[in-house]
Amino acid sequence: MDKVSLKERKMLITAKNTNEILDFMDYTGIKYDHDRTEAWPVEHDSLKIALKPGKDYYNWYSQGTWGHLYDFVQEYNDSTFTPAKNRREAAKLIKQFRKERGVGKIRSFDVAKDRQFDPKELVKSPNATRLMKYLHGKRRLDSGILNKLIQAGKLTETVSKYKKDGKEYIFHNAAFLWRDHTNKLVGADIQGTNLKNNHQGKHDNIKLIQTGSKHDFGWNFKAGDKKSTDKLVVTEAPIDTISYYQLFRRDIGLVGQNVAYTSLSGASTKIEGVGAMTKDLVESNGNLLKELHFAVDNDKAGRQFIKKWTDAGLHDSKDLRVFVDIPKKGHKDWNEELVAGDHGKIQMTIDQFAKLQEKPQKVQINEHPRTIKRAQPLERKETIYR
Repeated sequence: MDKVSLKERKMLITAKNTNEILDFMDYTGIKYDHDRTEAWPVEHDSLKIALKPGKDYYNWYSQGTWGHLYDFVQEYNDSTFTPAKNRREAAKLIKQFRKERGVGKIRSFDVAKDRQFDPKELVKSPNATRLMKYLHGKRRLDSGILNKLIQAGKLTETVSKYKKDGKEYIFHNAAFLWRDHTNKLVGADIQGTNLKNNHQGKHDNIKLIQTGSKHDFGWNFKAGDKKSTDKLVVTEAPIDTISYYQLFRRDIGLVGQNVAYTSLSGASTKIEGVGAMTKDLVESNGNLLKELHFAVDNDKAGRQFIKKWTDAGLHDSKDLRVFVDIPKKGHKDWNEELVAGDHGKIQMTIDQFAKLQEKPQKVQINEHPRTIKRAQPLERKETIYR
C-alpha cells in the first residue's frame, strides 16, 4: 500500500475530526468505515462523506441525493437509526446533539491502513431456509437458480447479531459471495431476509457490502460455456442480476450464450469496476469482450453511471456492441418487474441513450418505441458456472 505523507495525514485527521456528519454518526452509534478520501455508513456504502476540510456534506449515490447534516438526519436510515420525520424534529435532535457531543473528539482512525476482507466474519447459518423464503417467496427468484448458486459457492445464508436497548436481535441474511476467476473469495453483498417488519419498522433488513470487500469488484456468475465468455451484463445489485437472468435467459437472440453477469452495488461510484470485471470474467480466459449491457436501475443514479461512460467516450461499435437495457412500464429495477409479473425491456445502444438524455423534457426513456417482446423458450438446459 502507498505510504501516506505527513501533509496528507494531517489533512485527513483534521477533516475527520471536524466533520459534523461523522460527529453525529458517532453520537447516534451509526457504524461507518473509511479509506483515505471518504467515509461511508456500513449499512449503506453508496452514501459517501468526503474527508476534506470544508467538505461537510454527503452524496448518496444510489438514491441520487446529497445534503448537509439537516438533510442527513431526515433521510438516513439503517437498523440502528430512524430518520427525523420533518425538519423541525431534525432541528431538535441536532440541537441536542450539538449540546451533548464531546468537544475535540479524537477518532481512532489509522489512515494508512485499510481493513482487509475476512471470510471468517461471515457466520454461516446451518441451512438456507430463511434465504429461500425471502429470495424465492418474496422476491420471486427461481428456486432452481438459487440452489445452483448455493452449490457453486456464490450464495449462502449467514447470521448476524446486534444489541439495542438491552435486547439482542438476530438477523438471517443472504450473503452473495464475490469470487474471482481463481475462485478466491474476495468480498460479499449482505442482504437481510426478514419477511416482516417485526421490531425495527421499515428499516428491518440490512443491505451492505461486507467490510474489506475488494474495491472495484462485485458479485458475479456465468451462464453457458465459461471458457468462451464474451458478453457482460452489469446491474446494480445481486437480486437484480438474478432477476435479469431469470427474465431473459431463454429469449432467442437477446444476449446469446456465454454471458457473464455481474452486479456493482452502488454502481454510480464504481465505473472502474466494469473494466475490472471484464478483465476477470472475460479476458482471464483469453477472450475479448464483444457485447456489453448496462442494465442498471431506471433512476437518476443509473443514468449518471451511464453518463460517466458516454462522457469518457464509450460508443457502440462493430467490435464492441454496447447496449442500455431498461425495465419496461416504468419499473425502477429488474426485480420490481419480475415481482409485478411483467416481462420485457427497452433496449437501445448507448449512443441512442445519450441522445435521449440531451432532451429529457421531450422524450422519456420509458416511452422509447423499441421494446423487446417475449420469445418462446428454448428447449435446452441452462447451467450456471462459477
